[in-house]
Amino acid sequence: MKLIIFEECVYRKKTEKSFYLYCMLRQISLIKYAPFYFLLGILKYFHIIKEMRYLEKRWSFLANLKNREKLIEGFAKKAKFFIPESDMTVLSHHPDSIIKPMLCCKCVASEYDETEKKFLNYVNYSEYACSCKSDFTAYGHISSPIMQSAFARVYVFGRKLFSSRVKYIRMRAVHFTSSVLFIAAVSSFWAVVGMYFSSRTYSARSELFKSYFSHFELVLLNILPVLITALLLWLLSNSVTFSIFTTGFLTLILSLVNYFKILFRNDPFLVEDFKYIDEAGNMTSKFDVNITPNMIICFVLLFVFAVAGRLLFNAKIKLNYVRPTVFIVLSAVTAFGMKWYLSEDTYIRNQNNSCGIVKWSATQQFISRGFVYPFIHSLNTAFDTAPDNYNEKETEKILSQYKDEDIPEEKRVNILSFMLEAYTDLDRFGVLEFTDDVYSFLHELQKESYSGYLVTDIFAAGTITTERQFLTGMNYLPSFRSNTNSYVWYLRSQGYNTQGYHPSYSWFYNRRNINEHLGFSNYYFDDVILDNTEGHYRYETNYLMFPDVLNNYRKGIENGGNYFSFNITYQGHSPYSEDYCWFDREYIKNKGYTEGEYNILNNYLFNIDSANTELEKLINELRYDSEPVILIFFGDHMPWLGNNASIYKMLGINLDLSTEEGFYNYYMTPFVVWANEEAKRISGNDFVGDAGKIGAYMLMSRVFEMLGWKGDSFNQYITHVSKTVAVDHVTGATLTSDGTLSMEPNPEISELVSRYENVQYYQRHHFKYGTQ
Repeated sequence: MKLIIFEECVYRKKTEKSFYLYCMLRQISLIKYAPFYFLLGILKYFHIIKEMRYLEKRWSFLANLKNREKLIEGFAKKAKFFIPESDMTVLSHHPDSIIKPMLCCKCVASEYDETEKKFLNYVNYSEYACSCKSDFTAYGHISSPIMQSAFARVYVFGRKLFSSRVKYIRMRAVHFTSSVLFIAAVSSFWAVVGMYFSSRTYSARSELFKSYFSHFELVLLNILPVLITALLLWLLSNSVTFSIFTTGFLTLILSLVNYFKILFRNDPFLVEDFKYIDEAGNMTSKFDVNITPNMIICFVLLFVFAVAGRLLFNAKIKLNYVRPTVFIVLSAVTAFGMKWYLSEDTYIRNQNNSCGIVKWSATQQFISRGFVYPFIHSLNTAFDTAPDNYNEKETEKILSQYKDEDIPEEKRVNILSFMLEAYTDLDRFGVLEFTDDVYSFLHELQKESYSGYLVTDIFAAGTITTERQFLTGMNYLPSFRSNTNSYVWYLRSQGYNTQGYHPSYSWFYNRRNINEHLGFSNYYFDDVILDNTEGHYRYETNYLMFPDVLNNYRKGIENGGNYFSFNITYQGHSPYSEDYCWFDREYIKNKGYTEGEYNILNNYLFNIDSANTELEKLINELRYDSEPVILIFFGDHMPWLGNNASIYKMLGINLDLSTEEGFYNYYMTPFVVWANEEAKRISGNDFVGDAGKIGAYMLMSRVFEMLGWKGDSFNQYITHVSKTVAVDHVTGATLTSDGTLSMEPNPEISELVSRYENVQYYQRHHFKYGTQ
């Protein structure tokens, strides 16, 4: 007598699933069972229900099956059953009314009541084997329940038979190992494909791609997520083919999305972009998506690997509890390992600044690390977490106290605003002796303007923080990957022409895309200006920029309407050469400074002189202009003056943040709001006065107030907050409107700051200006 189990060897697929699908495609009404079967499969996978109960429910569709005999016959012809010898007895848990007609040999299967949807006699393999009166030969796996009591054993591996247990185990070990190695090799390949397409977006593409492999940890960081995904899918499905195809498909598609997104918009694909699928569709409709031969080859390989896995590397895990146990353990290890991927230290450690990669370009920093790793690292910015005490209804109630107001027609003025790179007043420290006072213009202008100091959140770097705080009125900033409420959008909704200019690269801090999301109808960059200059002259851009801004303003108001522009200088960007003075002009006396210290100071002051000279020319052009215009300018942060602030220390400037003086010295930059005569007349304000110290996010609110504009509800709320709190600093410090600086504000101030943070969160997540 020879015994073999149907489910183990004769038909290795899930009969209840295969036969149901075969029947459903021919009797569509059976699809009503699909949702229930899906849930049933989850319960079975996690061993929440026993196999007998699972099969009873899975075969319930038989009660509604039509043309049964024909369907069984058709399925049997298609199934390609494996029965080693014709005189075998096949054992099966499945209903005998289905299994017996399919086979041409003796079959012992479970008796199933289709009306009651339960087994009347469920075959127990071990009991049946033990009940055999004569010795029998068992065909199956090592762990098969019929093997223990068999007189002779034939081990079945696929369609191969082994009489030797050792050879069988060796064959299974080799097959299992080769399957795992195949998964690892294919996963690594797709990770490298992601790195390849990422590098293709850069000018020095070949050099960048090669450079990845000189950083072992970087390569590992790109490969491991793909490999772990493939292993988890294998454990979940018990199918190598499904695992490698799904993993490869996802990695390839995401890699190509990243490739085209950078190609079209110089903006990498981040996790957060999944929120903006509609925007992605609109983007692709505007550009020609050219499929290259390399992409076609990758899609062909996707199917080649899948076929290879199906034919050669289809190892399955058959031991109970092994798959779910390993799946849970590997998932836990992966979750713990995410700390490595999200760590900023890891990201910095894996800098790959070869091939001319620029550290200020977020896009170039992304592609310099491949694709999979920086994509996962972008989880850090994917979610804007609500404050701990955030309550949307309460926040809406706060804002509902204010009503959006239009700008009165009779009070409309044009606005030109400038953020000046590293612009500050070193004269306020009283430690420099000037031979050529570069600050005389600033000091004279402050007397006829509304001026004060911004308490910024940054020092010597981080330009975009001050920039975007000024434009939004928020000190907690989102990633700006979609349209975000801002003063620019408000002015645009009021009919203002919203423009700006930056004499540098459009990819610098991703301004090309983010400025669009902030509401600028046009933003001008000069991507070639730096490439067309040499040596120290690359910093001399102010004399080119300010006339361009004035020209854009003139053009902007030609057709009537009003104009708002926000412009960012590049000149003034550190470092300032310590090897030589850029021009034969001395601004300060050398009071015992080293040559390097003197050169840095002198070169920095040259930039201040340049900015002030151009500002003075601009004001002279606008002072008696017939069009009402105000001019706002401010410094984004204190300047870099030597590594580790060495020159500040040499000059004796206190930067000790534990002291109030040091805090202000470290974070404070000047701002000026100047109005021409026509703007003063229209607004009824002389725009003269001491504004004190405020955060950059409060500045536009102050300007609106001086112009007699209420603005939208958010601006009105900021105005309300600013009557009590002038600065809500990133360090946790709070500066009240009466000039009190505290690291531990009283409960009343803390509550107001908390509400301000809640309102900002609401503002970030409820865009209200349509598509404009």
